Amino acid sequence: MTADSILLLILCALIAAIPFEFRATDYLSNLQWIFVVLTGVVVPLVIQKARKLLTMRPVQLAVLFAATQWVSAAWAPEFTANALKGAARISAGVLLMAAVMLVRSHGKLLRVWAYASVAAAVYGIADFAGFGFAQLFHEINYYSGGALRLSGSFEYPNTAAAYFAMAIPVAW
Repeated sequence: MTADSILLLILCALIAAIPFEFRATDYLSNLQWIFVVLTGVVVPLVIQKARKLLTMRPVQLAVLFAATQWVSAAWAPEFTANALKGAARISAGVLLMAAVMLVRSHGKLLRVWAYASVAAAVYGIADFAGFGFAQLFHEINYYSGGALRLSGSFEYPNTAAAYFAMAIPVAW
């Protein structure tokens, strides 16, 4: 198996797991473990292909944005720890973007995202109808004016809404 096919496989696993992140316990969640493995595979590839990546305008802008986050976090007069966590999350996003840029077969990634979105929507409807395993994904149900809000396999209803808002164009 080549490094490219391993990267593609791990990215597909990560994309498929996004809507099905099990509630984290004392350790990392399933999604976080996949990201740790992805980081171990991607960092050497990013270092190896840094020159190629840095010629891409989106990568240049993402690196610049991450750098501004680190500088502003370092100079934050208060809530410095939160600012540093935010900068680390932005950097993780840049690494994830670099991983996607290195993959040759974006069509496979989009198909996995579409299938995972459909599976998450079906589970969400089943969960809303009372046939889900809510404790696997979130501790409580959320209500608005007495009406149950759909969260499906997501921890919060707003997270579910944001995911599906991004997934609709991909699945379409």
